[in-house]
Amino acid sequence: MCGLAIPAELQAAVIQEVQCRLGQPQTPRCDPTTAREQLRRLSVAYRMGDTELTDDIYLRERARLKRIIADEPVPTVQVLNLTKAMTLLSDMPKLAEPATVSQRRALVRQVFEQVWLEKQR
Repeated sequence: MCGLAIPAELQAAVIQEVQCRLGQPQTPRCDPTTAREQLRRLSVAYRMGDTELTDDIYLRERARLKRIIADEPVPTVQVLNLTKAMTLLSDMPKLAEPATVSQRRALVRQVFEQVWLEKQR
């Protein structure tokens, strides 16, 4: 990996792709605050006699929302440190030096979409 280098124009594209991915939610999940509000509304609808809300549906939905409230960790915001990212991308040997073989392989797979080998003449 000593000869591995990412040109500056590709570094910018990599940074842009990472920023784009960090801006997208990983999976649509209900946060505890939203679940509490949904539980409140569910209870009101049940008490008001909503005919579409059977006992079975009410109990299942209530249990699901209570699990979300009890188990859901507070989501953390992912922030990209551009300075550190650019430094790492500009010095691939330093980045790969402490890595195991499997970590190096994973790193190369994350950075490169395709690799072409040309036979020298």
